[in-house]
Amino acid sequence: MILIEAIAIERTRTGTLAEARELIDLARAGKLPAVPTHERALSQAPAPVDDMRAGHIVGRSVLLPNQRNEKPPQRGLIIGQR
Repeated sequence: MILIEAIAIERTRTGTLAEARELIDLARAGKLPAVPTHERALSQAPAPVDDMRAGHIVGRSVLLPNQRNEKPPQRGLIIGQR
């Protein structure tokens, strides 16, 4: 079984529809840089929220469910993204 999730773009916050299509084409071609990801142990949950509010984190912050901060495959809690 193959699951495919369809996504529809209804509007953009900035730019034109043509610019949005160009951006999507760049993303599909893999020409955009990856979003920076900052990982922390779940026990440190308040710290990344404070850091994001203070503007110290660019990208996304992921809380990992184990104490040793080992990255489990496709698991974690994304608490925010800038």
